[in-house]
Amino acid sequence: MNNIGFLHDDIRANNVLLDIADGAFNPVIIAFYKSLPMGSAKGPKIMSQEKQKKYMEEFPHIAPEVVTSKSGQSRKSDIYSFRKVVKSMFS
Repeated sequence: MNNIGFLHDDIRANNVLLDIADGAFNPVIIAFYKSLPMGSAKGPKIMSQEKQKKYMEEFPHIAPEVVTSKSGQSRKSDIYSFRKVVKSMFS
C-alpha cells in the first residue's frame, strides 16, 4: 500500500488474515476503512501524558511518535504497526 502512496493506518493482528494457496500461507491485510493517501495523513495527536499512556495501553499497535505528538501518521507508523503484528506471531 505504501508503495502506491497510501497509508493503511490500522495494521494490527485482527486486520491480517492468512490465505492458503498452493500449500503456503499468505498474509492478507484487510479493513481499509482508515486508509488515506500519504499526502493527507493526519497530524500528530495532541493529548495529555496521562491520556497518552492510556491510549498506548489500549492501542499498542499505534507508533509511539504518533501518540506522543512527535509526528503524524506516516509510512514509518505503518511499518511500526506491521512490526508489532510480526512480533506477536513469534511471541
